[in-house]
Amino acid sequence: PKAPTLIINIFIKRENKGLLVPDCLDWIWVNDIIFNYQLGPIFRHTFAGHEVPEFISTQWNQKQLITFVKNTRATVLAIKLFKIMDAAAIPSVVIRGLSLSNHIYPGDGASLRPMCDVDMLIRPCDRENLKKALESEAFYTTKRLRSQLVYRVNNITFEIHWSLLTPKRYRLAVDSEAFLETRQRVDLPEGRIYCLSYEYELIGLVVHAFVHHELKGILALVDIAILIEHYALDWQFIAEWCRKARLSRMFVFTLSLVDYLFGLNLEKKLLLFEQFSSNDAEDF
Repeated sequence: PKAPTLIINIFIKRENKGLLVPDCLDWIWVNDIIFNYQLGPIFRHTFAGHEVPEFISTQWNQKQLITFVKNTRATVLAIKLFKIMDAAAIPSVVIRGLSLSNHIYPGDGASLRPMCDVDMLIRPCDRENLKKALESEAFYTTKRLRSQLVYRVNNITFEIHWSLLTPKRYRLAVDSEAFLETRQRVDLPEGRIYCLSYEYELIGLVVHAFVHHELKGILALVDIAILIEHYALDWQFIAEWCRKARLSRMFVFTLSLVDYLFGLNLEKKLLLFEQFSSNDAEDF
């Protein structure tokens, strides 16, 4: 029963050269879990060079190709939107899916990280200017929600947020402007995008996984683990941010779960949060 988690752990730590495939592995059972949690591309990457039943390998190859095509199309469209927003002096970043596939995952991330839509973040004060700037280029909203504008462009959904979290009780805890001040330019073969600093990307991943998805999706936990495992992070800054936002316990709980699943040795890092969490009055 632990096989899927062990294989994901190999992917996170990039140790697939030592992968041993058990003879008794129940491929159908594993494959059901993989597709339920959108892990097909990850397993395809991890099992490269290993014997996999042909009918399963075919499904993984198809999912990886679909992921690559969709991510590439989404990236090209995001680059176009960034050009419009730059011209209108509206700072913005991609968050989660498109940032992960282009900036966080391994070199072929565009084929590894499936996503349902493209999430972008702007300042609250820019939402009306953004709407006008996009309308001037014939992009029109399909929905206007409490904290985001939704666009449908060439069958790709773009959700442009001015608040990282939707529920009112958390909305004020996260200052979108502070996030955007850390944005960094990422130059891709197709053009330019902007992403958050690694620290704010991790903060965004944790709070989104907890608040919006109740930690139910394994892929969101894999995202967090990859960022922690492979990028230098200012943990003191992250812990201090959590203290000010009164979200320390949320982080301790989420990161403890990630550590339990993937063995990232986070004990010392978690102590930075625990010294604040007892004083937090948060109630999640």
